[in-house]
Amino acid sequence: MRYRTIRTLSIVILILLVLSIILNFYLFKDSNIKNEIYEGVAGKILKLNVSEDPLSTQDYVKTNISVVLSNFFITYDCKSLLMATTEQQALSIQKGIDKTIEVRPWTHDLMKSMLDFFNVKVLMVKIHDVDKDGIYYTNIYLKSDNKTLSLDSRPSDAIALALRTNAPIYVRKDLIDKYGLKSC
Repeated sequence: MRYRTIRTLSIVILILLVLSIILNFYLFKDSNIKNEIYEGVAGKILKLNVSEDPLSTQDYVKTNISVVLSNFFITYDCKSLLMATTEQQALSIQKGIDKTIEVRPWTHDLMKSMLDFFNVKVLMVKIHDVDKDGIYYTNIYLKSDNKTLSLDSRPSDAIALALRTNAPIYVRKDLIDKYGLKSC
């Protein structure tokens, strides 16, 4: 019973976060500003002053996704990064791959519907780092009018959303070269 309460609370918090992001895009549009870039970290949205293009895919490769049990694989050129997740996250990723729509929406389906309603496009997902404990770091890039938002995300959530929105999924090439398992 306690697990169900925690899970429900987590879903509500995720939905509120997505709604706040969408409302930020929707309510504060300014057509005189060109390509503002924002970053969402730890519940705050900050405007970035960047010299590099955060949307650049230089040094990144476009990947394919597959699921086996509660693991998912990010594959490029006969090398795969193995990522463990929960059974529910793995199933959500598989539903995104299969383009399966349930009678009742899953969390990632709900997120896609909200983004669609507010005309927020998922541009891409970029897996950009891994720490010493093997935890991967990912950003989702969203665009509405002239604003771009980079959100820190768990790889499983970012991938499940990207698959539903047909957004490309990229990984830094040196990560897959160094940590990828031979898969061909």
